[in-house]
Amino acid sequence: MPPSKLNQPARKLFACHLADIKYYDPDGWYWQIPGTQNNITIVMVWVQGIVVEVDMAMDHVMIDDGTGVVEVIAEDVRRIKKLPRDQMLVQKGSYVMVVGSLQLSEGCNHQVIKAVKITCLDTETAPHETHWMLEVLHYHKQLRISEQGTIR
Repeated sequence: MPPSKLNQPARKLFACHLADIKYYDPDGWYWQIPGTQNNITIVMVWVQGIVVEVDMAMDHVMIDDGTGVVEVIAEDVRRIKKLPRDQMLVQKGSYVMVVGSLQLSEGCNHQVIKAVKITCLDTETAPHETHWMLEVLHYHKQLRISEQGTIR
């Protein structure tokens, strides 16, 4: 039995990085780390951003992280549509974290992620956007420092 993609690390990426992921095979996607000759395998991605469009009929949301826009397919995510009091979990303007697998997006001008998890983050209690930018930059710095181009 092949290993579950849920056992793979979710790579912290900006939307602009998703456009640079070019190589695909049954094991996942490959991304060349900027500034190196090293490639890393990407099975799961982790992005964060502001919801700019919600289409609950199609179970899709569009998020913008400031570097680009990503389409998120949320059809398999539980509780995305409604909370107990008929409130929408994901609303336009919400700041969200998305973990999922990158999908082939031929003919699109944006990247597509099939979500495994979507979480609304409370921006009133913590500056998630600022922290996220720093987390991704730190993660990528560590990738460039790593001799083999991978972090486990």
